[in-house]
Amino acid sequence: MKKIIKQISIILLIMIIGTTFSALNKAYAAAGINCVGSIDKGKDFTVSLKNVPAGCTIYSYNVQVKYSDGTTSEVQKIMYDETNSGSITKATFNAKVGGTATITMSNIVITNHNGDIFEGADGSKTFTQNIVINVPCTHENKKTEVVQNLSCTKDKIEVTKCSSCNKELERKTTEKAKGHTWGEQKTIKAATCCENGSAEKVCTASGCGAKETITLKATGNHTYTGDCKKQKPSNNTASVANKTNTTNSTNTAKDNEEQMPKFKDVDEKVYAKKACNVRSSCSTKTNNNKIGSLEEGEQLTRTGVSTEWSRVLYNGEVAYVATSLLTTEEPEDPTNEVANEVTNEVDDELADIQKQVGVLPEVGNNVAVSVYFVITAIAVAAVSGSLYYINKK
Repeated sequence: MKKIIKQISIILLIMIIGTTFSALNKAYAAAGINCVGSIDKGKDFTVSLKNVPAGCTIYSYNVQVKYSDGTTSEVQKIMYDETNSGSITKATFNAKVGGTATITMSNIVITNHNGDIFEGADGSKTFTQNIVINVPCTHENKKTEVVQNLSCTKDKIEVTKCSSCNKELERKTTEKAKGHTWGEQKTIKAATCCENGSAEKVCTASGCGAKETITLKATGNHTYTGDCKKQKPSNNTASVANKTNTTNSTNTAKDNEEQMPKFKDVDEKVYAKKACNVRSSCSTKTNNNKIGSLEEGEQLTRTGVSTEWSRVLYNGEVAYVATSLLTTEEPEDPTNEVANEVTNEVDDELADIQKQVGVLPEVGNNVAVSVYFVITAIAVAAVSGSLYYINKK
């Protein structure tokens, strides 16, 4: 009986050992070279054993690199022992030649500390792997192309690339967008007494065609007929005051209707020739339509013009000013006129002083020269109100 048990134990031990080695050997079948797939020329790269099987405690192998020009590196021998802290686990090489290089790992031996050699790890198996060594581009050949064309709202952008590798090297703006060039304003829908109208300006730049819409405010000059939506005021009011106000309002509307001329559409800057009124309608028979005033030289935008009246934009709304009170010529800066007057007065005063002093002697007479410049300085101060230092040289 004891003999039978002993035999069974031996058989079980053999089965366990066999199963263990079978698992290890399957793991070894997945072993190989651990290395990058590509690298730039001149860089260092490392090679090591990949997927070392569990239970392995000692391994060794030889590794060598063959470059694309046929040259080879020195053979590096790797020896690892988990009990030795100084063991080497990887080999280092330099990617000195561009192209595809071949890594060869040979004489692979894998054991454990009992000296058991793993199946297939007896030095007879060889691993190989290719690595691509890239040669960095020098970007000697370049090409420049426009990636964004110039328009009214977009800058012109050019990009310079390498002709060999197509890498973008430079991107720059070569011309700035200048904005739209608007053409003449055209009325799309005329404003009525009750409803706003609209006008349109189109950009005249080639290939643009952008449009800008302008709102024309309702005139408020009610006709109480046709498309007018406002109800005519009733004469049956409760008080004389209300009747008077209704009558005045009706008369004002009638005057406005009679005075509304036919305008020619324009888009221009105008300036007030002198202080004047801004009105909501084309009539001077009443001040009920006065909505503001202009100072001399004040600027407005004129959108329409007739012989007697100009249609303008005032505080964002449509208004009217007598055409005779406006001009398209920009007024001069009044400070220039004052400066000219002072300069003329000083010149006249100096001329009078020179007549009184007469012709001075030669420069050697410092006393006479000093007196002349002192008198001149006093004259300048008297006329201009400022004192100046005058170098007598």
